Amino acid sequence: MALVNEIGRQVKAGKKYDVDREYGDILSDPYKCVFRFVQPSHYSEYLGYARWFYESDPFPVLQCFWPDKTGKFPWDEGCVPFVRDAQPLLFVP
Repeated sequence: MALVNEIGRQVKAGKKYDVDREYGDILSDPYKCVFRFVQPSHYSEYLGYARWFYESDPFPVLQCFWPDKTGKFPWDEGCVPFVRDAQPLLFVP
């Protein structure tokens, strides 16, 4: 939850995140986060109340990914299984 809260604080302060760019100001160095667009095919499973609030699909949603201790993201070969399994790849249709 600390990660989500930090992103929320930054967004509230006016920060915008770009897709596929690494951000070093969310987690402690040397770890970086990356954002990717969530495919609308995943909205019904993961975004129930957001779909109700916005009253329609599609609306843009970014998913934040964090790396394992070696800097590998869930889509990288050799990523630690716990990190990979904790972060479904919602950018994949």
